Amino acid sequence: MGISRFVRFTSLTLTISCAWVSLAGAVSIYDVIELSRQGYGDEEIVYIITTTRSVFKLAAEDIPRLQNLGVSETVIRKMLEAVPAEQAGAEMVSAGALNRELTTLSRSDIEDSRSVDQIGESALTASENHSHADSSDHSHADSGENSNPASPLASPDRFSVQTVLEEAAGDHTHVYLTLGSVPIFILRAEGRFQTIEDRARAVVSNLEAARRMGEGRFKALRTDGADIVVYQSANLREVPIISVNRDDVYAYDVRSERRVTSRILAYYWTALLEDYWAITFRHRPPVRLVDLHSGDALTLLFDLVNGSAPDEAQSLDSVVQQLPGPIRRHLDRLAASVPDDFDTWPEQVGDQP
Repeated sequence: MGISRFVRFTSLTLTISCAWVSLAGAVSIYDVIELSRQGYGDEEIVYIITTTRSVFKLAAEDIPRLQNLGVSETVIRKMLEAVPAEQAGAEMVSAGALNRELTTLSRSDIEDSRSVDQIGESALTASENHSHADSSDHSHADSGENSNPASPLASPDRFSVQTVLEEAAGDHTHVYLTLGSVPIFILRAEGRFQTIEDRARAVVSNLEAARRMGEGRFKALRTDGADIVVYQSANLREVPIISVNRDDVYAYDVRSERRVTSRILAYYWTALLEDYWAITFRHRPPVRLVDLHSGDALTLLFDLVNGSAPDEAQSLDSVVQQLPGPIRRHLDRLAASVPDDFDTWPEQVGDQP
């Protein structure tokens, strides 16, 4: 190995030691994509995967997505070999089969695959009935939600409602609050509304009112003994978005890896809204949740949505199919549960009091 290559390897190793210490040295699919996009060679990326003992869970449909994102066949083959120990003998898709898929995949196959799979490769089965909400301006609500939704929304990057049949929920449906087709967070309780769908549509109405208020930020506040999420505009005008109730807390608590309280959930919903708002409407990088293990999905989503120039910005719907399955599952998990590494640190919750 030449001196320049040795220096680069040494520098790269030091970078890994600092950047991925929170993941015990392991690199994620997003990290591999980023290294490929930054021009690191196959040998270097394979070296990183090997020395950090990283593992990946890839499905056949992830191969063309990774190739579209600039990851080479050599690196993908290494990722296919680096599977978790418990998966090594599982009756899933074998590494050999995936390698054959990689070998025979043509360029036309890669192009066609962009529109094949839909978001939501988790235990959640989404229905195809979407409800939409009112775009009229509501700036006040007793508990953080208004109750008079009406007309549909048209833009693909607008908030909407999507019902889901969640695992272990029996025949009781829950509702995603979505931005385009991307799930932001899930509602599992109707609160003071007759149905969960009514509550979700009211939240959408409030978010559209907040969007028309222009520049601002989301905040988690406690008022009258309840934790609520509000949007505060640059002129300090506030519109309540949603209030947290005990059923919300319980539903998230039993599905999350950490203990969830009313305050934690209000902060978490605030952070999710801030990051998706930044990606889609402000065209700025997300900052609240990017340090979480699943936060790499938000960073990659921003990179794909906004491109390298303002006039290259794309909608969430237009890029979500480019994401590998594990990255899309990260988005699902962010919407459905509070990650164990989320806490009320200033970096994650902002400067709310």
